[in-house]
Amino acid sequence: MHWQWIAWEKGKRNATIPGVVCLAFAIELAIKSLLLAEKNQSGGHKLDELFGKLSSPAQAEIICQVGLNKHDFLAPMAAVANAFVNCRYIYEAPGVQSIDLPLLHSV
Repeated sequence: MHWQWIAWEKGKRNATIPGVVCLAFAIELAIKSLLLAEKNQSGGHKLDELFGKLSSPAQAEIICQVGLNKHDFLAPMAAVANAFVNCRYIYEAPGVQSIDLPLLHSV
């Protein structure tokens, strides 16, 4: 598997960062919409925690659609769980920040 990392170094521009923020936020909103449909409203931004609040059938359907088994889905989900928060104000973070974009896309 080829891993593509997006790195942000203070002072250098990377046009992909806004895309990561939008993708992570879209995933968050999709999960929250499903939660709302299940009459289970939830706040926060952590994708893994939000996903964990979905019913078992909803989780199973999403995992099936992604084409992974549960373990291979949940571990990457935890790795990108804070993508929205971490990348939203990435320019304020010290040092180099990175995220695995293909992993985020698979979620």
